[in-house]
Order: sequence, then structure tokens, then C-alpha cells
Amino acid sequence: MKKFISFILLFSIMLFLSCEVEAPQQAKMNIPTSNLLLRKVVAVGNSLTMGIQSAGIVKDFQLHSYPYYIAQQIGMEQLFQQPLIDNPGIGQGVFGPLKFENGQIVPGDSMPADPKTIALNLLLPRPYDNMGVSGADLNDVLHTTSGGLFDLVLRNPNFGNMTQIDQALLLNPSILLLWIGNNDVLGAALSGTAIVGTTITPQNEFETMYGELLAKIKKYSPNTHVVVANIPNVTDIPYVKTLPPVVIDPATFQPVLVGGQPVPLLTKEQDVQYVMLSAFDSLKAGIGIPAALGGTGKSLGGQFTLTADEAATIATAVEGFNNFLASLSLPMVDANHMLSELNDGNIAGFSGDFVYLAPANTAFSLDGVHPNNAGYALVANEFIKVMNQAFGLSIPQLDATQYLGQYAGKAVKKIAPGAMSQVKSIFVK
Repeated sequence: MKKFISFILLFSIMLFLSCEVEAPQQAKMNIPTSNLLLRKVVAVGNSLTMGIQSAGIVKDFQLHSYPYYIAQQIGMEQLFQQPLIDNPGIGQGVFGPLKFENGQIVPGDSMPADPKTIALNLLLPRPYDNMGVSGADLNDVLHTTSGGLFDLVLRNPNFGNMTQIDQALLLNPSILLLWIGNNDVLGAALSGTAIVGTTITPQNEFETMYGELLAKIKKYSPNTHVVVANIPNVTDIPYVKTLPPVVIDPATFQPVLVGGQPVPLLTKEQDVQYVMLSAFDSLKAGIGIPAALGGTGKSLGGQFTLTADEAATIATAVEGFNNFLASLSLPMVDANHMLSELNDGNIAGFSGDFVYLAPANTAFSLDGVHPNNAGYALVANEFIKVMNQAFGLSIPQLDATQYLGQYAGKAVKKIAPGAMSQVKSIFVK
């Protein structure tokens, strides 16, 4: 691959020089020098780059992914290729993305036995410009060549069993959008088990792998400008923060009060700080609810909860990863800060709440983990802002408010059995 890329670079340089030498009187290209930075924008990452929404992927979501929004804003959307997926889309198991049906969040439509049959541009004779693969972590970007959605994006062995980053560099990008590392800690929150070395990548391994990744970019595509994004605190997403560790009224999501005080859930773990949305089915069945309040009196399993210690372990990991990313002196999108601002109500018109609580204004999709159309527009604007500042560009930002209201008028009355259990496996191994 190195020889191939070197040949392409050498050929391009020779062609450019030959034009200058043989035709010195020829008028120069009427393109501002800064725009040359936008000739090839490529994105590498995980589900957040791929454009996952509502625990699945389909063309409509992909055309609202943050890299595609950026391609639109620079007028390159017709050339920006993605592994587009036709209806009914790809989700978990045999179902496509979550959807609304009769006021409920329900599992998606049945998928075909072979997902490749709904891949719309599987035969594109070059790598895609959006190389995001749901479920990818740092190790995958460096080493994984097949399996699951990697097969649909990487299409190996057709590309010589190349990884995400190898295929991205084959395109000789002028700008590489790199948002990776979320899945090196996200599994800890979604599984209810925060263990460094098991569900969280150790800090030293994270730094080593990220260093290897940047070294590879510098070696094989030295003129590529890299823009990175850091890691949001995964306990701040609706999937984790929506359900309190107390008994709630499922119709209102408000705590049930006895003697003016909320009643703690019955949990196998002590000092519970967070209850996952995956616990919804168990709670509706009365698990975790005291018998005196009509429940079973049985305790909620630890896979549905995060203790204060586990939450602290996650926060420490995210802080460590982000401190390292900040030390790289690369243009960086502060996704962590953006999520905090969203949850604090500091992004006018937008909410970081679960769709159940803010159907008209939420920036999150039905899974409570991934952004919706409006949320991805906010992300795209953060990347555009950083790109403009770092490279002296003037890419116009999106009017993200135009994408608000994706779920307006469709207030969620119920979450169907099995819907929230569909969330994890689409993006975490």
C-alpha cells in the first residue's frame, strides 16, 4: 500500500510541476488556495461517524450523518460515497432500526437474511469516503478487516484485507475526520459493568494505539490534515441518565412518593447511581419494585445498574482519554463539552433528554445513545467550526434548528417489550 500511495503522490506532483513548467503563461486555477484542503474529506470512526440512529442504519440516517452534512456544506455531497443501506435497514438480530408504531417505540421491521442484498453501492470500485463502522474501537481501526458491519464497509478481501485506516489513507485524504475511542469505554455503561481491562480500555493501551494510528497516518499520508474529536462522558446520554434509581410511574416518568419521599428501587448492587433504559422491561414486570407497591419484591440485576464507584471509574477513563487527546496538539472537536452544554440547556432549542421526555426538542434518537438528525447537525457544526479555525476556511454552518422536531407530534406512550434490549449489540461488541 505504501508503494501505491507513494506512486500516486509522486505522479500527482510530477503532473502539477509539468503543468507549471510546460505552460508558464497558463492562467492559474480560479480556486482559493484554502479550498484545496477540501478536495478529499474522509471520515473514520464508529457508529457516530457511520450515522447510526435508533439502534440501526439505513440510507435516510446516513444522509444525516455528520460527515455527510459536512460534505453538503462544502458542495461535495455528490462525490461523498457511503455504504448506503436500503429499507428496512440494518439493526440488531433480525430487526431493522427502532421505530414508532401506535405511540410505542418498537423493534424495527424484519431484515433480509443477507444484509448485503440491501446494500445500495456495494460495488463501488474504491473505498468509501465515510469509513465509520458501528462497533469499532481503537483496536478495530488498526487491525480489524472483517466481521459484522465491517464486511459491508470494508468489503474485504476485495481491498486486500485492509483495515478502516488503510482504506481511508488509500484515498489520500486532504482532511481526515477522526472520531474514535467512544467504544473503548461505552460498553462499561451499557453493560452495567465498569472494569478497566474488560469493558474499558486501559489508559496506556489507549495512548499506545492512538499513537500507532497517528504514526500510520503520518507515514503513509503525510500531507493529510487530521481533525479529531474527543470522548463524551457516556453516563450523560439518555440511555444511562433517564431512569432514576427510585420507583417511577411509567406513565409520567415521575418518582412515586411514599410519605413525601421517593422509594429506592430494589437492586442487587448497592449505592446505585444510574439505571439503564434496558431495565425498562424488568421494571414493567415489577422487578425492582417493592411488593407493597405492587411489584414482585425481586431485585434488579447488576447488568441494569451502575454504582457510584462504577460511574467514577467511567468518568476517570473518559477524563484520561480526553487529556491525552488534548495533548496531541491537533485540531480537536470538544464533543464532551458539547454534550454537557446540551444537557445543561445551553444550546438554545435543543434538549439532551430521552425522546419520551422531549419528543420535539431532543437531539437524541430513539435508542437514547446516538444523535438524531438534529443532533448530528450540531456535531457537524462543531467539526466545521474547528476546521474553519484551524485551516482558515469559511465553510458555512448548518441551521441545525431546521432538523428539530423529528419526533414532534409522535409522543411516546410506551416502550414495547424488547425494544431497549435491541440497543447494545449494534455498536458494542
